[in-house]
Amino acid sequence: MAASSVSCGTCGTVLAEMPGDVSATCPACGSRKRHYSLGVGEEIEVHERLATKTKDQARSGKNKVRAEFVTGDDLHRKTGRWNKLERVIDRANNRYREKIVDPKTGAVLRSVDEPLDQHQGRGSAKKKPGVGGSVRSRRRTGR
Repeated sequence: MAASSVSCGTCGTVLAEMPGDVSATCPACGSRKRHYSLGVGEEIEVHERLATKTKDQARSGKNKVRAEFVTGDDLHRKTGRWNKLERVIDRANNRYREKIVDPKTGAVLRSVDEPLDQHQGRGSAKKKPGVGGSVRSRRRTGR
């Protein structure tokens, strides 16, 4: 956002003329001196998100992670809108919980609470168009 103004360089009277037009004289004092002002402003938004994992050191590899927690702001790529996200992936208790809320309206956009082993077909487990199976299943089988 930018705003500009022109005033008389001698008496300070605000003039209704375009910058660079020095042919007119100031109606108050007759001066041709000009003072040009240009204001520039920008707006920023700050978003935050916290993600943590609990691990069991007695386990190896991916099995170490027993739970994942995510809370905070989440950008919906299709709409470009920021939402509030709370997600819990609890492998130890076989639970998947996710709640997405529109912060402007308070409307719950998504609310899921289900066994983790039944949570399929979303995110990286989504079937790709024209491809048989998910990315995960292709990695396991070596296809």
